[in-house]
Amino acid sequence: MTSEKLKSMKNNKIEKEENREKAFEYKEIKLSDIALNKENPRFEKAFSETETIQKIIEDQGAKLARIAEHIIDDGFNPT
Repeated sequence: MTSEKLKSMKNNKIEKEENREKAFEYKEIKLSDIALNKENPRFEKAFSETETIQKIIEDQGAKLARIAEHIIDDGFNPT
Protein backbone atom coordinates (compact mmCIF):
# COMPACT_ATOMS: atom_id res chain seq x y z
CA MET A 1 0.00 0.00 0.00
CA THR A 2 1.36 3.41 -0.93
CA SER A 3 2.00 6.18 1.57
CA GLU A 4 -0.60 8.33 -0.21
CA LYS A 5 -3.22 5.62 0.24
CA LEU A 6 -2.31 5.29 3.94
CA LYS A 7 -2.49 9.06 4.40
CA SER A 8 -5.88 9.14 2.69
CA MET A 9 -7.18 6.33 4.91
CA LYS A 10 -5.93 8.12 8.04
CA ASN A 11 -7.56 11.40 6.96
CA ASN A 12 -10.85 9.58 6.27
CA LYS A 13 -10.75 8.01 9.73
CA ILE A 14 -10.11 11.38 11.39
CA GLU A 15 -12.92 12.98 9.39
CA LYS A 16 -15.37 10.23 10.39
CA GLU A 17 -14.46 10.63 14.07
CA GLU A 18 -14.95 14.41 13.87
CA ASN A 19 -18.33 13.98 12.17
CA ARG A 20 -19.42 11.45 14.78
CA GLU A 21 -18.53 13.86 17.58
CA LYS A 22 -20.54 16.63 15.90
CA ALA A 23 -23.59 14.35 15.63
CA PHE A 24 -24.05 14.18 19.41
CA GLU A 25 -24.70 16.75 22.04
CA TYR A 26 -22.95 15.87 25.29
CA LYS A 27 -24.67 16.74 28.56
CA GLU A 28 -23.98 15.83 32.13
CA ILE A 29 -27.10 14.52 33.80
CA LYS A 30 -27.89 13.04 37.18
CA LEU A 31 -28.17 9.27 37.27
CA SER A 32 -31.54 9.73 38.99
CA ASP A 33 -32.80 11.56 35.86
CA ILE A 34 -32.44 8.42 33.73
CA ALA A 35 -35.62 6.38 33.26
CA LEU A 36 -35.51 2.84 31.95
CA ASN A 37 -37.93 1.69 29.27
CA LYS A 38 -39.92 -1.14 30.86
CA GLU A 39 -41.13 -2.14 27.39
CA ASN A 40 -37.69 -2.34 25.75
CA PRO A 41 -38.10 -5.03 23.05
CA ARG A 42 -34.56 -6.33 23.68
CA PHE A 43 -35.63 -7.63 27.09
CA GLU A 44 -38.60 -9.42 28.57
CA LYS A 45 -41.35 -6.95 29.52
CA ALA A 46 -41.04 -5.71 33.11
CA PHE A 47 -43.50 -4.08 35.50
CA SER A 48 -41.11 -1.77 37.34
CA GLU A 49 -37.70 -0.15 36.92
CA THR A 50 -36.30 -2.52 39.55
CA GLU A 51 -37.52 -5.51 37.56
CA THR A 52 -36.15 -3.94 34.37
CA ILE A 53 -32.72 -3.60 35.99
CA GLN A 54 -32.87 -7.23 37.16
CA LYS A 55 -33.68 -8.42 33.64
CA ILE A 56 -30.85 -6.37 32.13
CA ILE A 57 -28.39 -7.77 34.68
CA GLU A 58 -29.58 -11.34 34.01
CA ASP A 59 -29.17 -10.84 30.26
CA GLN A 60 -26.07 -8.63 30.16
CA GLY A 61 -24.33 -9.36 33.49
CA ALA A 62 -20.93 -10.36 32.05
CA LYS A 63 -20.81 -7.29 29.79
CA LEU A 64 -21.78 -5.00 32.67
CA ALA A 65 -18.97 -6.47 34.79
CA ARG A 66 -16.43 -5.85 31.99
CA ILE A 67 -17.62 -2.26 31.58
CA ALA A 68 -17.38 -1.68 35.34
CA GLU A 69 -13.84 -3.12 35.40
CA HIS A 70 -12.85 -0.91 32.45
CA ILE A 71 -14.22 2.20 34.17
CA ILE A 72 -12.36 1.31 37.37
CA ASP A 73 -9.10 0.73 35.46
CA ASP A 74 -9.32 3.47 32.83
CA GLY A 75 -11.96 5.97 33.93
CA PHE A 76 -15.04 7.01 31.98
CA ASN A 77 -13.25 8.15 28.81
CA PRO A 78 -12.95 5.07 26.53
CA THR A 79 -9.97 6.44 24.58
